[in-house]
Amino acid sequence: MSLLRPPVGWAIRLSMMGAAAVSFVAPAFADKPVQFSFKEAPGYARITARWGDGDEAAPKISAKVSNQVLILTFDQKVTINLDKLKEGLPNWAAVTFMDPDGMTARIGLKQAPRLAVSTSVDLTAIDLIPESSTASPPKLVSPLAAVKAKEAEAKRAAAIPPPPAIDPLEVRGSQSGDSSRVAFYWPARVGYKVISQGEGTLKLQFAKRAKPDLAYLRISPPPNLADFQGENTDKGYVATITSKDKLPIKHFLEGDVLVVDISKPAPAAAAVPAKPAPPKSQAVAEKPGLLTPPKQAPVEEVAASLTPAVANNVLGGEQRVTVMSGNWHDPAPRNGLVNVKAAPLANGLELQIPFAAPAPGAVFARGSAIWAVFAANADLKVDPTQLPAGYRVRTMRVKDATLMRLEIPKGLIVSAEMDESIWTLRFAPTGSKPQRFLSPTRRAGEGGRARIETMLIGATGLVWFEDPVIGDQLAVAVSYGPSSASPTPRDFVEASLPATAHGLAIAPKSDNVVVTIEGERVVVSMASNVQSTPDVIADSGLGGMTANPAYIDFAGWGASRGEAYFQQLSGLESAAAAIDPSTPVGGSAALDLVRFHLGHDHAYEALGVLKVALNDRPELEQDASFVGMRGVANYMTGRLKVADDDLARGVLRGDPSAALWRAMIAAERGEWERALEFFRASDKQIYAYPSARAAVFAAAWADAALRTNDYDTAAARRTPPSPMAIVKRRNAASSSSRPCVRS
Repeated sequence: MSLLRPPVGWAIRLSMMGAAAVSFVAPAFADKPVQFSFKEAPGYARITARWGDGDEAAPKISAKVSNQVLILTFDQKVTINLDKLKEGLPNWAAVTFMDPDGMTARIGLKQAPRLAVSTSVDLTAIDLIPESSTASPPKLVSPLAAVKAKEAEAKRAAAIPPPPAIDPLEVRGSQSGDSSRVAFYWPARVGYKVISQGEGTLKLQFAKRAKPDLAYLRISPPPNLADFQGENTDKGYVATITSKDKLPIKHFLEGDVLVVDISKPAPAAAAVPAKPAPPKSQAVAEKPGLLTPPKQAPVEEVAASLTPAVANNVLGGEQRVTVMSGNWHDPAPRNGLVNVKAAPLANGLELQIPFAAPAPGAVFARGSAIWAVFAANADLKVDPTQLPAGYRVRTMRVKDATLMRLEIPKGLIVSAEMDESIWTLRFAPTGSKPQRFLSPTRRAGEGGRARIETMLIGATGLVWFEDPVIGDQLAVAVSYGPSSASPTPRDFVEASLPATAHGLAIAPKSDNVVVTIEGERVVVSMASNVQSTPDVIADSGLGGMTANPAYIDFAGWGASRGEAYFQQLSGLESAAAAIDPSTPVGGSAALDLVRFHLGHDHAYEALGVLKVALNDRPELEQDASFVGMRGVANYMTGRLKVADDDLARGVLRGDPSAALWRAMIAAERGEWERALEFFRASDKQIYAYPSARAAVFAAAWADAALRTNDYDTAAARRTPPSPMAIVKRRNAASSSSRPCVRS
């Protein structure tokens, strides 16, 4: 108890000093207020000081203990509430006193302490520690410390220069003699530097980051290349090249293209008579040639230049079995299991499928389902608890491939991207633009037989499997990234080609359809011993389908006149009646009859045939051409709401040919802004129609532009005010003798 009682002598002196202070008081206006907070805890007591005027600098205080009196000295005059100090430290403070100078406070203590002074941003702490205690008080941390740290980090981040831009980059390999080359094709010249070079290794850093296309390098690596690794850093794209057998590596620029050369050393010269030096042109020919930069020329031209080297490398045939190219290496992990990561988005879902190595794949839509096919002998594992409501996933395996069938909410579009060995599928209201667009084209083949050719860069193999819902067989051409898409479904006599986010899918309409890969061309044709279509249909001129399912070829489908009209009509009707309507060939025959009627403005007859064909073959409801023709036929008969519903279906989403007819529907309804939007989305479809029909479209376009005050467009789309054009615009679908019901 004696420690709690201050000695009488200093207590009296302290009191006397307080009495003397009554006669001298410093002016209050010059004092700076100090706010104190107090804490007593086992093993220590803490006095925390901060400025009361909001100053964020910590008060400068020196502290010492003399004769059991704590003396606090400030660097300026201050105002302190000493009464609260005694109240806040009842077990330590006995009496308090402020010197006349206003800068020194004295606190008589009930026990002798050790002192510890610390600061943190705007706070200063004086810790009183019993002499018998060996523990240290907790560290002083101001609430402002986190705020200041955040501000400092923001300034530091703002001072960091932005990372280099991301540009597309294609990396190609080539070989000539004993020399291998790796060429880097950027859209324009990009600077680079050598980070390190050793025996058989070279590490380069480019001035820009890259979205690399390594498909060619993965499929056909040059013989002297042992390994290629690339990654994006905050300073640019870094490529590490390793040669086989530690062969020497050189690098140089040819124009804007960086070339890395890996050549075997020339063998020691044998002691033989010298031969005349070959001409310089021959020496130049021995150098390995560079591949044409794919970004500088259309894909068709680049691929055509590469076709001779692989012309004999044909995959597939009449046997419908899965087959891969010799360059394919199974990318499945050792345990044979791939865990699919699901990440919900604000309005969709993202799936990541990581393989052990780059995996060729294909992603396509068929009906309401999305299919993802990957050439890998692995099982895909999806945790259904990670999927949002409205998503269902089913996985399966076939030879050399793993498949995933997804059911997703309506209104979402799938996009696919490959980054090294990881595939990312994104389902969102809007799709990402693919790196390449595929263009299936009908061409004449051997013996005059037509065939459908599609250039698919990096095509690696064909995967055949049976659709468990529809029950038919599908062929899928898989390829490496970057994304090569055919966003519009196509329909041909031989097969339907669903819309794809990557790769190519083929749904044959006959057992005689053959799918092959010739180099990098996917070819769909009929077997050599059969005709592609019945004779009467082949002669009708209606068998070849346009790439735009809602395009109506009035000039071609309605070309017959007089006796030829009745002969063609009779032949088409006979063909449709003779073939089983539930088969793919029967469905095609019915659609040819529909085209004939639409070409001759027989919209009601076309709707009748479409209705019968759908009853016999319900899967036509998923056929883009069927839906497109039905939508146009409904428009021609004045059934605007039904027509717009058809032309807005998912299989026609984003199709410019459907947008043109939807624009006409909106114009008929007086929805001028909507009409103008669809006309713009139709792109150049108007030019595909005969002049008389194009004039009708142009007049409606100009009318919509005028009514929305878009005078420039109206002037560009104006047509001569001929009576015939006005009549055709008002009644483009049917003759005036037919009834017309507007909805």
